[in-house]
Amino acid sequence: MSLLSLGAVTVSGYRLHTGDQSNASAVSGRLLEAEELLDEHLRRQLASEERTDTFPIYPDGRLYPDAYPITDSDLTIDGRSLRGATADLATFLAYWPDDCAPRQATVTWTGGYTAATLPVTLRHALYELARALTAPAPVAVPVGATSASVGDVSVTFSESTETGIDAWVPGLSERVKPYRNRWV
Repeated sequence: MSLLSLGAVTVSGYRLHTGDQSNASAVSGRLLEAEELLDEHLRRQLASEERTDTFPIYPDGRLYPDAYPITDSDLTIDGRSLRGATADLATFLAYWPDDCAPRQATVTWTGGYTAATLPVTLRHALYELARALTAPAPVAVPVGATSASVGDVSVTFSESTETGIDAWVPGLSERVKPYRNRWV
């Protein structure tokens, strides 16, 4: 499932926001790629979907799924966490003392944004990132190089520390920082 298939981002919305009138299939492909890049940067899955995964159970009994807001689960939804999971039984637990055995639970939940709940900041970030993907990929400068010349053409490299999504859209990581999954 993707935000594009859910209607949370659209080709017409992209065109309105960026002014780019590229064909719809090219825009759709870039929107999907932008969503993957943003998912990776935010360390979470943005599109709403039912998922099943295994997570550690923290000492307070909570699990923290990587797709939120959580909208449905057999467990108790407590903000961004789930409560009431039963630890999975594994054969290797026999080798651990009861008080220090790693506890994990496999849970099924529905989480992520829908067309109605996707924040405007993330929608605009996806559009801008997709627009930037039309440009050639940022080129890595050879280590130690400050300039290069071939014939009568020369290039001077500036120091750039931009990586990840900031290499595509400068300052984007700071704008989407409130939505980044912080490690618990």
